[in-house]
Amino acid sequence: MKSKKRAQISCLFLIVCTVMMLAAAPLMAQSGPEKNYPTGVLKSLAMAGTNRSELEKAIAFYSTNPDNALKLKAVYYLIDNLKWHPGYHPEIRPDPNFTNFFRTTDSLYYCIVKGKTAGQIAEQPVKSEIKKLKKYIQDTLRKCLFADPEIIVTGNQGGEEIKTIKAAFLISHIENAFTLRATSRYVKELSFEDFCEYTIAYRLLDNLSFRCSGKDLNQFFTKYLGDVNTNDFTETIARYNTTVLNLRDILGKYPFEARTGFEELFFLPKNVGGFDCFNEAQYCYATLNACGLPLGIQHNTAYQMVQGKHALCNLHPDLGAWARFNPAFTLPVKKNGPFEKIEGAGLMNLLRIHYAPQQGNPASLKNKDEYIPDNLSDPCIEDVTERTLFTVKLPLDFTKKTTNNLCYLATFSSATGIVPVTWAVINKKEQRAVFQHVIPDRLYFPVYYVGEEIRHFGAPFLLRYDSTKNEKYSFRYFENASSDTNATIDLILTKKFPDKPRMVKLAEDLVGTTIVGYDENKHIDTLYTLDYVPQPYLQDIKLNNKKSYKTYRVQAPAAHPHLNISKIEFLTESTFFYKNINPPSPLPVLAPGVTDSIKSLVRVMEDPDQKKRGGTAYDGNTDTAPHDYSSITITLNEPQVITTIRFEPRNANNGIVPPNEYLLLYWDNDKWNFFEEDPQIAEYNYVLFKNAPKNKLYWLKNITAGIEELPFIVDEKGRQQFIYFDIK
Repeated sequence: MKSKKRAQISCLFLIVCTVMMLAAAPLMAQSGPEKNYPTGVLKSLAMAGTNRSELEKAIAFYSTNPDNALKLKAVYYLIDNLKWHPGYHPEIRPDPNFTNFFRTTDSLYYCIVKGKTAGQIAEQPVKSEIKKLKKYIQDTLRKCLFADPEIIVTGNQGGEEIKTIKAAFLISHIENAFTLRATSRYVKELSFEDFCEYTIAYRLLDNLSFRCSGKDLNQFFTKYLGDVNTNDFTETIARYNTTVLNLRDILGKYPFEARTGFEELFFLPKNVGGFDCFNEAQYCYATLNACGLPLGIQHNTAYQMVQGKHALCNLHPDLGAWARFNPAFTLPVKKNGPFEKIEGAGLMNLLRIHYAPQQGNPASLKNKDEYIPDNLSDPCIEDVTERTLFTVKLPLDFTKKTTNNLCYLATFSSATGIVPVTWAVINKKEQRAVFQHVIPDRLYFPVYYVGEEIRHFGAPFLLRYDSTKNEKYSFRYFENASSDTNATIDLILTKKFPDKPRMVKLAEDLVGTTIVGYDENKHIDTLYTLDYVPQPYLQDIKLNNKKSYKTYRVQAPAAHPHLNISKIEFLTESTFFYKNINPPSPLPVLAPGVTDSIKSLVRVMEDPDQKKRGGTAYDGNTDTAPHDYSSITITLNEPQVITTIRFEPRNANNGIVPPNEYLLLYWDNDKWNFFEEDPQIAEYNYVLFKNAPKNKLYWLKNITAGIEELPFIVDEKGRQQFIYFDIK
């Protein structure tokens, strides 16, 4: 009996142990393989929350078959680096009716362009068919009412991609990438590291919702791009550009507030909230990489003279020395030398954006608790300026006491005063910092941080390119030029930004413009030929005309047949007592005591029923000009004498504009200081600041309108001398 009871107890014990082992099996299966995960993958899994199971499902898909070793490395690469891209990426479900409508549009457009090159699609017969399709689609769109895309955020996941991305997405994307690795002549040449960077990575930027895997993009775009292996890659990019721009023309205005995660690419960007050059670059990068053409993304940290930054795509370096290009709009061109010829852009430092963290950037070099400015804080950036622009190494003394590892060079920004653009490690023993990627002919402010507060460790300077020196540069510092720090000056300022070279060229092209009159017998008389370069503000041309004409025409010269005039008025003497008159726009007053207009002149108003050629020149808005018109014409109800033409050439409207409000700032004690707290309202086309500090670096800020502003000094004759234009 005892033996039987002992056997029953042993059997029961075995059953209990078996049940406990079975119950623990899922936990063992979940935690056991974790020991084999790379450290970075483990960290990402820990951050994934309830989405960890989806990431592990993708890992498991490639873990069981030894033949999938490279694919396993690829899925590790994606999951490891997901944590560096923490944007808001919820699940998006577009209205199925909208999706069907878009697919129909896609099919109808493809029927028109099937088998055609980008050049053939641009020819008139195809353009006519596209125009017919546009009318049909626009008429249909007006009758449709689609529901907004549904945004799904589950539980407390917050929409972060690492917490929402699905295994099916990762697997689909990886399978497409490895298909390209076997079939694409470009992708198969990549090292595995570059293959991960250019083909496995499906996004680089975190500023848009993006629901398409590489397989999705490949399936949609391949029919338009043709055979990437046989096409010249510029043809592939041209076909991408053509597809995007033509579908935008056909579909027109985006119908929703929220993004769909794909279809918004094919609607007019100005109607898609927040759609910008970074979105353009992300879509182009993801699409062409998914179709077998390796691209990267770069952006400039700032501009030399204007606000903002800009993202572009670049070809993989193994494809040769090709310039960057604007996705959807331009093509890469072959570089003739080591640097690109970039006209008038004034780029600051160029950062390549990677999917994985890089060494040598602020995130990798900083001290543990050191603050990094937001525009340079991404751990995945790499400074690649020297691949595009001429740069120098610049050592600067650094004698400040700080626990930080880094200091920066900032440049001027009309939005924030200054913006950091490049960095250097502080050598505290030698009390200096060597900046590796500095662009000559730029204005720089040496800065560092105390907490999040910006501080300066030197005077602002203009770094000049100087071929006579071994180091290829010299300095022009902006410090107090006067020993009398209390010296003052009355400043009469007429501009906040210098005349742009392009606008000056447009004014020069007006030389040779003729003004003619047509009498009732259609006889043409030449009344005037412009023989000087007009200034960028309203001015008068005296015709010395005493004859009545019904039609007057301003005709551009044959050598430059675009009449770049932003504003024009036809004036006569008030003593004619015409009925169709109004007061003219006043001439600019550029200094105290100048007469603002000739009181005897009145504006002759054209017949509103007559069709006006170059009508935007009459709208009173100096920011508009006739587009591609060679002449501006008015026709009157009856012949009348015009004695004066008042006009303004096309310009950037950066003079003083009444009644805008202006603030004067000057650089002193390592910061921009307000001369007066309250803004000055411009009554005329100048602003006067009495008893302003003398011999400073100044900044005139328009707080009413416009963003183009640039620092300047004032010479001994009281003239504004702008950085880059007058000071070189």
